[in-house]
Amino acid sequence: MLLWGAPAMAGTRVVRLDEPAQVIPGEIALGFTQRLTFILPESVRMAVPGSPDVLTAHVKDNVVVASLVESEYVRAERPVSNLTILTEDGTAVTCRVRVAARPEEATIDVVRVERGEGLSTGIPAAAVRLLHRWLSVDPDRAEPAVAERLAPLEPLFAKRGRHWLARNVARSGLEVVPSARRTKRDFIYLASHGLARVGGDAVLHLEVTNHSQPAFTVGEVTVRVDDRPVQDVLLSVPDAFVPPDGQPRGLAVLGPAERLLDGDLAVSVCERGAGGRCVTLDVR
Repeated sequence: MLLWGAPAMAGTRVVRLDEPAQVIPGEIALGFTQRLTFILPESVRMAVPGSPDVLTAHVKDNVVVASLVESEYVRAERPVSNLTILTEDGTAVTCRVRVAARPEEATIDVVRVERGEGLSTGIPAAAVRLLHRWLSVDPDRAEPAVAERLAPLEPLFAKRGRHWLARNVARSGLEVVPSARRTKRDFIYLASHGLARVGGDAVLHLEVTNHSQPAFTVGEVTVRVDDRPVQDVLLSVPDAFVPPDGQPRGLAVLGPAERLLDGDLAVSVCERGAGGRCVTLDVR
């Protein structure tokens, strides 16, 4: 039987989480008198040892504590076992843990997993499209043929949009700026229903309503901060034609949070064509 006289020196390893599935390179040596502690940026759903005969893991909130199983087999064979940690937002972190042959090998007591810059701010193009669709498309207001094709897909789009939003919020935080405001010009109403920060981006949900004749067709949409135009924004205008029926049509704006949340934000929606009507809303 191998007896260790002195405990290993405490040490911490920092791991940057740059993608949803991360493998910690190399192996971490663990002694029988040690506890290996993982600190994650999100709550942990489960921790799964590759071999429960070698390694045990206990979960509490965003912390996982792993230790070796005390057995003659583990002491004699000094096997290697995988440990996979799954967080509530779907991220997976995997490492290989081996039994240390000597006390001086077991130098790591804490593994702190931090969000990498790319993971916290990156939004894939597909996710942007899903979020736009979730925020602004209403099949009931689309053309009948389009509505018929969209109806079966709407629950799936909404589910995916919520799932992506929840994952991104868990990693990077969510800040909602109340901005339920409304203005009108020539009986064209423009309303804001909130501005939210998701990671490095901000989403603004607007509605355009026409209470006048003739119909209003959305043309140019201008976003300004401190009276300066913001160029790098994405627009979702699923229903540009706004008839004079008093029914709101959705419009979503997605842009960099550092621009949209850093000053006086205003959005102008102008009618298509030269000399068209325009309405401007001071969002914040």
